[in-house]
Amino acid sequence: LRPMPSTRFVHTADWQLGLRVNFIPGDAGAVVRNERFATLRRIGTVARETQSEFVVVAGDIFEHHALRPETLRRAFDAMRDIGVPVYLLPGNHDPFTPDALYVGDIWRRECPPNVHVLGSQEPVVVREGVVLLPCPFLERHNLGDATEHLTPELGPAGHVRIGVAHGGIREFLERLVGPDEPINNAIPLDRATRARLDYLALGDWHGLLRIDDRTWYSGTPEATRFKEADPGKVLVVEIDAPGAAPRVTPHEVFGHAW
Repeated sequence: LRPMPSTRFVHTADWQLGLRVNFIPGDAGAVVRNERFATLRRIGTVARETQSEFVVVAGDIFEHHALRPETLRRAFDAMRDIGVPVYLLPGNHDPFTPDALYVGDIWRRECPPNVHVLGSQEPVVVREGVVLLPCPFLERHNLGDATEHLTPELGPAGHVRIGVAHGGIREFLERLVGPDEPINNAIPLDRATRARLDYLALGDWHGLLRIDDRTWYSGTPEATRFKEADPGKVLVVEIDAPGAAPRVTPHEVFGHAW
């Protein structure tokens, strides 16, 4: 009998590379901006030390699409050094639009071979036994549910099923807005159960947050402002087989405590 597939990977999100940090002037602001690239190298260290197969980044890799070429090249260097496949999900800050940096000349010419953009809703087989089910932003705001296409039938059978999405949990957002206000980028609380996911890797909330056993926000690995709750971490996720409960372990990677 073929052994059951298992996997170990790093879940991270909200890198916000290119963050201007305009509210911190002078040299201190430059130090904060530069630290984000050092943080990527610490993520690579976690991936290697835990023998993770790949890294998945659940949205907002970049603060915006108008990055200077030298900033993008620094990002390429840092992601290349991670040393394992890196899967990038476009979020609301860096959606997969016609003007996205993901389709620009520099990206086509210089993107490292270990970096892959999850630019469609098509399942991506990482290797036999492990599939990613992406929910990319194809415009800056998804008025509906970006995860609606995730169903139990989507993707090949017999694989560990990892959803990758960016947005807020609808049931949490409904407590924060009025009954008549639209809720953008909302994800149902029970999406992992509905879609028979083994794990749902979420981005958008900047602090570490467990929604349920199979649904987690990793938070931003490097804080972007003072008010964020529990940032500075990535998650190492281990799944023994399809249907098995994931084991999720936070690892600190931040360079600056705010």
